[in-house]
Amino acid sequence: MSRRLFRILAVDDDESILSVIKHVLKAEYTVETARDGEMAVRRLKCSPFSLVLADLKMPGMDGIEILRRTQEIDPRIPVIIITGFGSVESAVECIKIGAFDYITKPFNIKELRMLVHKALHDKVTEESETTSFGSEIATRFGNIIGTSPRMREVFNLIEKVANSTCSVLINGASGTGKELVARAIHENSPRKENIFLPVACGALSRYILESELFGHVKGAFTGAVGSKTGLFKAADKGTIFLDEIGEIHPSSQASLLRVLQEGEVKPLGSEKAIPVDVRTVAATNRDLEKEVLRGRFRKDLYYRLRVLSISLPDLQERKEDIPLLTDHFLRKYSQEMRRGAKRISKAALDVLLKYHWPGNVRQLEHCIEQTVLLTRGEVIQPRDLPADIRMSGKNHHSDEFRTLESVEKEHIVKVLEGTENNKSLTSKILGIDRNTLYRKLRKYCIR
Repeated sequence: MSRRLFRILAVDDDESILSVIKHVLKAEYTVETARDGEMAVRRLKCSPFSLVLADLKMPGMDGIEILRRTQEIDPRIPVIIITGFGSVESAVECIKIGAFDYITKPFNIKELRMLVHKALHDKVTEESETTSFGSEIATRFGNIIGTSPRMREVFNLIEKVANSTCSVLINGASGTGKELVARAIHENSPRKENIFLPVACGALSRYILESELFGHVKGAFTGAVGSKTGLFKAADKGTIFLDEIGEIHPSSQASLLRVLQEGEVKPLGSEKAIPVDVRTVAATNRDLEKEVLRGRFRKDLYYRLRVLSISLPDLQERKEDIPLLTDHFLRKYSQEMRRGAKRISKAALDVLLKYHWPGNVRQLEHCIEQTVLLTRGEVIQPRDLPADIRMSGKNHHSDEFRTLESVEKEHIVKVLEGTENNKSLTSKILGIDRNTLYRKLRKYCIR
């Protein structure tokens, strides 16, 4: 593997230290920098990195917290802690909780190169020996996983559009990852140092949405006891993500069009326009072309939003990515729940591959989350999967085609075992109250 393919993230509040690291490593590796922990975590979530170099002592989020957050995002990323001589004991503590190693300031350049090389060499060796699907994961944009032709098209479009300032419209069914794509566009754009603001347009009424987007002045409407800065102004120099854009009211569409055309907003109740420099990325699960023909969506706004469009495939259309996604979610939730590494059997994976996934990637993620919580063993078998997924496609002659009561009883027992007989947590997972749970325990004679 070419070393240039390794991406290193250096985190330090001292610009001179970052300059030294970049100068020393840039000939062999791709090096990016972050001045604080919050910026580092945002980059880790949206882009894949091979190694993190993090200063131990920083204002706000310190090196220990960056280490923990990195382990949550991807436990396979080695973290090297940068420390002064006076904090070596703290650096050793970091190694105990998972850091690869530490290096003291001022650097010995040769030592830094050797340490980075060793960390990356060990990472490649470990991943080449794994028997899971994780070694095949192909993604250039953080948690957007995929090697299928459809996803490679999506990756290429993100790369092409990221450096521009044009508006982007993302089309896709619920659960396909529209916000992940929007974040990837922002994090790979010249605006990545500034804010990314997501707005769920479908969750807000007309007047609340306009107040949220454009702001309002005191007395603009009943209850406006003070002025409010709108999200477009708050996102100045950054990116605003308008999710469920097809749900907004026609009058709000007109106001939004004016903002996109003029580059300025008028808070409700004010005649004064405020200039804003915001990139707009919108998303919808509706066919907006049909909405335009039906008169439900403004044609001029549609074309203003859709300078470039990205269509996300349903999971049904990219089934070759299911093993990769499954492995990714297994790693994620095994780590979060401290359940130990989980692997999936070929038989269980076959069940996942045959299922139609109406809820797309989000449904698969919830399926794996539940399975990791409830599975006792190290290897996930078909019986460990949720009943609705396991039973899908079974015909009437199948031995596993059972009554609803038998399926319900089995599931209640499994959840009780997974929660170690915690009734409150069991009822919460099942979506019923405790009294209902107790009635079912009596009904099925479950002790």
